[in-house]
Amino acid sequence: MRIESVAKISKNTPIVYVGLPNSNWAKVFNDAQVAQIAQLNAANCHQVVFNDGSTVAIAACVKTDANPDIQTENYRLAGAEITKELNRLKINKAGIHNVDGNETASLAVAEGAFLAGYQFTRYISDKKRFNTLQTDRKSVV
Repeated sequence: MRIESVAKISKNTPIVYVGLPNSNWAKVFNDAQVAQIAQLNAANCHQVVFNDGSTVAIAACVKTDANPDIQTENYRLAGAEITKELNRLKINKAGIHNVDGNETASLAVAEGAFLAGYQFTRYISDKKRFNTLQTDRKSVV
């Protein structure tokens, strides 16, 4: 696995925007999308997929906790949920952008995504991959 921080990601690469409920989502989404994020977050749904036909963007709102260790684990769990969504959409590569600019949080999300995508297939006769994500992940900060 390779996780790297890059300043820019290619135009057609899907991007996962990660933030907290009180993050400034308006920096990356329009007013209607921000309202949808807030509405679904209030209903305990923490991911919203926006697809404009050329680019996929996922907004992942992470639960907050005062304990920094638990908060980091919440970011990892968000990464695991993001992996499920990317696999469902059959997306094999995505960038991660933390809305608040928290590089540690972005790396925890990438770590959770990698761990969720792990498959032990040594003793399986049909080595078909169940996950679509590649193991080479990039973290955008």
